[in-house]
Amino acid sequence: MSDIEEITQVIMRERQGRDRGWWSQMADTLLPDATLRLSWIDGTGPEFVEGSRKMAADNPGSGAVHMIATPAVRVRDDRAVADVELTIQTRPVLGDVEVNMTTHLRLVYRMERRGGRWGIYRMDAVDEFDSMTPAIPGQTAPVDASALKGRRPSYRLLSYLLEQRGISVPDDLYGIDRPQEVVALYRSAFAWAKIDHPDLAAVPA
Repeated sequence: MSDIEEITQVIMRERQGRDRGWWSQMADTLLPDATLRLSWIDGTGPEFVEGSRKMAADNPGSGAVHMIATPAVRVRDDRAVADVELTIQTRPVLGDVEVNMTTHLRLVYRMERRGGRWGIYRMDAVDEFDSMTPAIPGQTAPVDASALKGRRPSYRLLSYLLEQRGISVPDDLYGIDRPQEVVALYRSAFAWAKIDHPDLAAVPA
């Protein structure tokens, strides 16, 4: 198996573990010192697994389904950067209305090979946009439009939904509405891996 194939499988197993509730499999993809930053967490690998487990237990039947595109992977020696387009679908209940929530984002992975195995060292989410519709035609999603004012357009509905569950979402996440910050993220990831990219600043050899 090539490095790119192995890295792709690690990423797929992490997402599969998240969706299926296979927490040991999910944890096995994360390096011991892994960190990540998503809408609901900025923390360590173990915190991510435990937080995911708790969210699944607290919201039975409305768990997230991650529809993942083929990762774009660049490798240099024992480090790699993977860029993955992702759609997350959930079916939560707001008030007494079941809704379809769709979130479009990408995940930027920093991968490292240790002891002959690739693992996830860092994961950052870049939010793109989201949408919400009632699951049953004829109903209306009970969203307070005034509560959406001033929210970041790349994840305003997601932040609204999570806050209904008591989860505070920061205003400074990566999102396509702040493109300069996204470029800085990519530059940082490729510099960490010491990989040159034709559309980013060159990094030292």
